Amino acid sequence: MENEDQTDSGPGVSGIIGYGFTPAVAAYIKATGASMQPDEGDSYGLGHFDIGVRFSFNGGGSMWVPYANAAYGGRAASFDLGGETLDVSGTAFTVGGGLQYFFNRGAAVDVGLNMSFGDFTEAEVAGSTADIEINATTARFDLGISWYPSGS
Repeated sequence: MENEDQTDSGPGVSGIIGYGFTPAVAAYIKATGASMQPDEGDSYGLGHFDIGVRFSFNGGGSMWVPYANAAYGGRAASFDLGGETLDVSGTAFTVGGGLQYFFNRGAAVDVGLNMSFGDFTEAEVAGSTADIEINATTARFDLGISWYPSGS
């Protein structure tokens, strides 16, 4: 976390649940967790929790539906310090977009990219907390299946 230009990556999982107010506008809650593998040092956990809105651009029932989204939420990272755990957390604003391909009325392949901007503002180790300010940008590439119960 000392290198300002550090870029880490790793596999993760996410889950999202939403409610469509119209075919074009939906609110959602999304949780993401990843095991980050830095070039140097030990792996660490990184999680995001977002509450947001998605805007779909469906031109007349097309099988291909692009979308844009915006969210606000929290994120946290956890580092093993060899006997102690350092947890850092903060808030972030997320923007993103993607594309869904509907292979039937109720299910789609979903590909998206989200960028989160904000600061880690609290650190905790051995029961002690401290205020910190670490600016971080995180990116999440999503690939999955979306299911729409009303479309079946």
